[in-house]
Amino acid sequence: MSYIDLFVVLWVGPSALLWLYALGATVRMTRVIPVLAETGLGEARPSVSVVSPACNEATSIEGSVRSWLAQDRIDIQVIAVNDRSSDDTGQIIEELAAEDRRLVPVHVEALPDAWLGKLNALHHGVQRATGDWLLFADADVRLTEDAIARAVHHAETHGFDLVSAYPQVERADWLADLVWAAIGSTAGPSGLWRSRDPNSERAFAMGAFILVRRAAFEQTPGFPWLKLEVADDMGLAILLKEHGHRCDVVNGRGLVRLRWYTSFGDMVRRSQKNWFGIMSRFSLLRSCLIACVCFATLSIPLTLLLPLTHPLAFALPIVTMAALVSASALEARWSRRALLPALFAPFGFVLLGAMVLRAGVLGHRLGGIEWRGVVYPSGLLRGEQRFEM
Repeated sequence: MSYIDLFVVLWVGPSALLWLYALGATVRMTRVIPVLAETGLGEARPSVSVVSPACNEATSIEGSVRSWLAQDRIDIQVIAVNDRSSDDTGQIIEELAAEDRRLVPVHVEALPDAWLGKLNALHHGVQRATGDWLLFADADVRLTEDAIARAVHHAETHGFDLVSAYPQVERADWLADLVWAAIGSTAGPSGLWRSRDPNSERAFAMGAFILVRRAAFEQTPGFPWLKLEVADDMGLAILLKEHGHRCDVVNGRGLVRLRWYTSFGDMVRRSQKNWFGIMSRFSLLRSCLIACVCFATLSIPLTLLLPLTHPLAFALPIVTMAALVSASALEARWSRRALLPALFAPFGFVLLGAMVLRAGVLGHRLGGIEWRGVVYPSGLLRGEQRFEM
């Protein structure tokens, strides 16, 4: 074995093991997590309050609210919280409320100290809720008519106090699709299914759709316990689980849809708090290290351009990329995203690395994260995070 072969084996070998594990974990995820559309519908008619914080969501709020009000087999209340919007979000909510008394408009004009805007909006919304179940949903989420009823039936049948749906993400543009392909390949190793294990400390939830039993929520400290949690959705699941309540994650494909970002540029502009606050834990050094790992992913197939002579050195990059692409493609098929971007997932990691690095540099300059028009200092947030990656 030549020195070049040995270098490739030592460089790519650990990555091969990592991505084979990721592929195995993704296979398990797709088999273990139930598909919401395949669950049953109960005979009862539960009461559900949808609580949604909306900040400058004028382009999406009407379609989302109408889809919530159109829910079948439940008694629905929708609480749309206009969180200091500078566009027409508040006016649209008021116009919709004039059409349907089941919509309760709430307007937040100011942000109190030591609160993140979204969590403060959710806290205001919960105080107006009357349903036996609370559904926390982002303002750009659209649901089919039976989505909530199926989720409630699943929760009541299996004794869960929180059910979160893994959403079907609608396409934005090609570059954004590449990033989702990269992120999707890591969904399996995150161990989403462990949320339902009462013996595991892991708890997961996605902000697009988090259904919570109100009686269980009222047994917790509520949103004041999470008021500075950047990963608010994960924090909510941790809140419930740490207070003895059962959680589950389901696949919401076909029933729970959202367009998280309208384009790659929109993703870059709006995701700083995710990459710097959640992934990098407010550390520029950690941002740089994560970015280097992402960039290094693309170097693996490039090793095939070297003059390799040993079969192992030649096989490892192929196996590694096959596992990575397969994990991405399997998650895309499972969640009904486009399959083609999965073939180029390594390039998605380069884009992801660039975003993480940008977020780290920006966070270092700002001294924190910028979210919903407010800069929050890292020193204020660091000690208040319940969720750690």
